[in-house]
Amino acid sequence: MASNRKILITGAAGFIGSHLVDHLLKKTDISNLVLFVKKGETMDNLQHLIKPNVIFGDIRNKDDVKRAVVGVDTIYHLAAKIDFDGKSYREYESVNVEGTKNLIDECRKMKIKKFVLFSSIGVYGLPAGIGQIRNWNEKHAKTYTNYYGRSKLEAEEAVIGASNEFGLPY
Repeated sequence: MASNRKILITGAAGFIGSHLVDHLLKKTDISNLVLFVKKGETMDNLQHLIKPNVIFGDIRNKDDVKRAVVGVDTIYHLAAKIDFDGKSYREYESVNVEGTKNLIDECRKMKIKKFVLFSSIGVYGLPAGIGQIRNWNEKHAKTYTNYYGRSKLEAEEAVIGASNEFGLPY
């Protein structure tokens, strides 16, 4: 049975985002999905989808975020600066932390049923594929080693803070 919930996916054109879109399409109709894609981002991963469901914008722009969340009750937040070539923390903070906070600010005004933040193993200081992590969970010590990991940890903290402050269901 298809769901009638409106679902926003930020970072929908990315590798994981596009796979999430494909997965959700097995459970719901395309008309229930709102795909938030960075302006100028390639749509190669989403070629099979109808373009009217796509909102082009920047997660750092509050007006773009406000436009994207209209009518949604579930958010999958994948938009992020993920590469490791940044020269300063500010490059990661503006997207990964402030972008997340922009979404949270809009959630305060809405009845969000679910907010899913896609974080990273980077908050633990390990790049993917290195080290034994089989028994780790969210309670493991956070020991980021780069700007990316630090910014993803701060995004996690912002979501947890919003849950404590106004009940954001994450």
